Amino acid sequence: MVASRESESPLPVERRQRGWWWRPLGWTLTALYGGQLVPFVVGPLTDCDHCVGNYLKFFVFLPGAVIGPWLGDLLRDTIPGGGNGNGDWWRYFLPAFVVYVGLLFSATILTAQWRGRWRWIWLGILTALSAANSLVVSAALRA
Repeated sequence: MVASRESESPLPVERRQRGWWWRPLGWTLTALYGGQLVPFVVGPLTDCDHCVGNYLKFFVFLPGAVIGPWLGDLLRDTIPGGGNGNGDWWRYFLPAFVVYVGLLFSATILTAQWRGRWRWIWLGILTALSAANSLVVSAALRA
């Protein structure tokens, strides 16, 4: 019998390399922002240049753009300074950014935990949800 070498076993959590999260972060960002390109091909952004410009302004935090403002309206009195200001910063940008950071963090952790075909299934679901979110935002821009 051949004894197995220690280097073939997976590393325990304590001995992981420092940059273990770079590759899952890259795959997660690819899935999130790959889905955001769908409205340029099949959505309402193929008609209007003005809407394309507005869509690109919000592109960075677009994965949180649907849930963020809803959460901001729901929690308006608990956000410091959010109750007295009706500016775009408190109503749209900050809640969307907070939701986006939470989504990116949790999705990266899930991508790092799952291996093999489950990772690809997860990234496919994430891309589909991102595409659906971007189609909703682009339809709202056209309305």
